[in-house]
Amino acid sequence: MVITHKVNMDLIRRGITPRIDIVQDDKYSRNLNIRLYENGVAFLPPDGCHALIRYSKPDRTGGAYDAMPDGTEAWKIEDNELTIGLAPQVCTVSGTVRLMVSLLCGNAELSTFAIELNVQAQVSFKGDSQEYINIKCYVPQPQSAKVGAYLRVKAVDDQGRIQAVETAAPDSISDDHMNALIDAKLGVIENGAY
Repeated sequence: MVITHKVNMDLIRRGITPRIDIVQDDKYSRNLNIRLYENGVAFLPPDGCHALIRYSKPDRTGGAYDAMPDGTEAWKIEDNELTIGLAPQVCTVSGTVRLMVSLLCGNAELSTFAIELNVQAQVSFKGDSQEYINIKCYVPQPQSAKVGAYLRVKAVDDQGRIQAVETAAPDSISDDHMNALIDAKLGVIENGAY
């Protein structure tokens, strides 16, 4: 299940900066197909080029990659089309993510102009009872949890996705700390912030 966004990119004239709309936390499901041009004529990268994908996120973090976390190559070049996969880390923060691709050939480096990824925030929710949080189809949920307990990952699949969680109590939490947690939760609920 992969969506491919198509972009035309002239490497001489910047033109209108492309903007791609995506959703926060999408993973292994979005590709960019960048058709490369040089002054309006198809640009064919030389054989032996390597692609490096760089990105910066609105939280002032970023990175560079040429492979996905599972080790598969994150890019391919065919004629004047450069197809890249968006690594999961690219989509973790909502807002405008700037992305560019550098083609590396020997000592030469040629980069695309920045592409803006408009990362829409994932819908968040708050709920206090099992009736409001029922996502068993996505992550198996424990049937009960006590105040002060937290969820611990119990199993992941070969791509690092959570498959099962379990409740766990902190190893050493005093009665005073437990009561403070209960009071804090009740205070938030009473003040209408919950």
